[in-house]
Amino acid sequence: MADADLRDSDDCLDHLRKVRLANEPCDVDIVVGEERFMAHRAILSAVSPYFRTMFSPKYVEHYQRQIQLAQADATAVGLLLDFAYTGKLEICEDNVETLLITADRLEFCIVRKECCEFLAEQLDAGNCLGIARFAHSLGCTDLEKKAKQFANKHFLDVVREDEFYHLSECELCEIISSQYLTVNREDDVLQAALRWIHSNWKMQNFSVDRILAEIKMSFLDYKAILSIFKEFQDDADFLSLVAKPIEDVILFVRNTIGCGPLQRERNSIRQFAYVVGGSAGSAECDTVERYDPLRDEWISMKSLEGRRGWSPRGAAVDNKMHIFCTDDKDGRPATQEIYTSFRNFWKASPMILTGLSENPVADDSAVVALQGSIFVIGGSGPMAMPINSVRMFNPESGTWSYKASLKRARISPAAVVTRSGQLYVAGGYIDTSEDGEICNVENSVEHYSSATDEWTYMTPMLKARSNFGLVELNGCLYAIGGRGLYQTLVSCEKYNPHTDTWTLVANLNVPRNGHMVFVLHNKIYVCGGLDGVEYLTSVESYCPLTNAWTLRADMTQERWDAVVGILEAPLYPSETEQRDN
Repeated sequence: MADADLRDSDDCLDHLRKVRLANEPCDVDIVVGEERFMAHRAILSAVSPYFRTMFSPKYVEHYQRQIQLAQADATAVGLLLDFAYTGKLEICEDNVETLLITADRLEFCIVRKECCEFLAEQLDAGNCLGIARFAHSLGCTDLEKKAKQFANKHFLDVVREDEFYHLSECELCEIISSQYLTVNREDDVLQAALRWIHSNWKMQNFSVDRILAEIKMSFLDYKAILSIFKEFQDDADFLSLVAKPIEDVILFVRNTIGCGPLQRERNSIRQFAYVVGGSAGSAECDTVERYDPLRDEWISMKSLEGRRGWSPRGAAVDNKMHIFCTDDKDGRPATQEIYTSFRNFWKASPMILTGLSENPVADDSAVVALQGSIFVIGGSGPMAMPINSVRMFNPESGTWSYKASLKRARISPAAVVTRSGQLYVAGGYIDTSEDGEICNVENSVEHYSSATDEWTYMTPMLKARSNFGLVELNGCLYAIGGRGLYQTLVSCEKYNPHTDTWTLVANLNVPRNGHMVFVLHNKIYVCGGLDGVEYLTSVESYCPLTNAWTLRADMTQERWDAVVGILEAPLYPSETEQRDN
């Protein structure tokens, strides 16, 4: 439910209220069917160009007391007239359609805008196509664009809804021809098109060839086509209709195997993992690479603005990567760099450090995003001593503040924020020996309540760990690898928050510490790190259904203690047209 108001037009509202309070006689009756609404010409003219023009001397309505509004909704007209006097209007699912139609006709521009924004907030897979068609009929271009972008982004969900099969041929072709359709494979588009044809083929007023011409055949898989075709093998009449076009598709794919793509792949918007910076031994890097789980492929992206001392810290907030970079000898963050995934672009800005008594981005701290802010937790302070302070950065204001301190000071802990907004911090170490070896490794776990700004101890991990990975998958936490007291670990364990218990799960294929972890498509991915001797490029993924780790494509370079974040982006982020999406 939304409220439209005229608070940005206070002068107009003051005028309208004074007229109403003065009980000035009404000078016009608006008649809709059997309903009659008394009003003032001056008031209606103030809020509606439609009435302002109608009441001008060159039109006959200027001289009429009674104005008939044919083919209008009386309830909607009544609401709009009330709005003219009060500046207030309640918009809900039951009235938004008739309100928008009537506001568009009577040129109540503010109400029209509010109705469009209300509908944009209600978009889902089951209504986006209908809203796009409705918006087009009224010339609401912004709403139509948003609805079509939603359909492109959620195409695989949209094709499961009835609305998809009620599209016209032209509407279907417009959707499946979009360069920005988000699909896993081009086979998904072919399957959706054939299902639409199968649902509508008895009408026989469309061209199968025209529809299939919108499929990017260079990216079809031959075996997948045969599998899709089997879905319709029991419908002989339908097969007779599509047999020849499908045969042409199969021949095209078979004859072009190994020839490389003959068309441009769709610029799908989907989630990628971005790995930023890190180090390998004494060499620090400013490079960035992106992982596509659908292709099992890493590609290099635009590097940070400058090479940075030691490993950066950062997190993803509102689909942007925020990286804190330390340049000077004191380790104070000189700059913050923000990465925009849709443009593959970094922007650097100076840091604001007022109000803090210490470096907010300490070495060996854990960094996570919570409720739109970035939490920097624990780390290594002066004289390499562990710290327990928690610093919070607000990206909107660019300011830092303190939150409740940890119960236990920690160097190189791991932290995770769950889908339900719960923050956990675990592990880390407390001290180092004279020869630089870590000692007093922690297995303790703390939970943070944002409501009370307090930390609470939870059941400790089965294994003490530092420099390890901590992620959530399907409501459980996973502690992965890391550095123990004397060795780099392959062990992994799972935490159930409902029972407050830890259990062991399958070991990694390779021991790792300082590695990066992330979750995509219901799998945990682990990349890079140090195996105790060598810095790694290798990547492996964990499937909870099989409780097994599988090796994946290697990163482009060795990385230890880098920043990782999940961002939505188009396949080709530099395309100018895509920046508006």
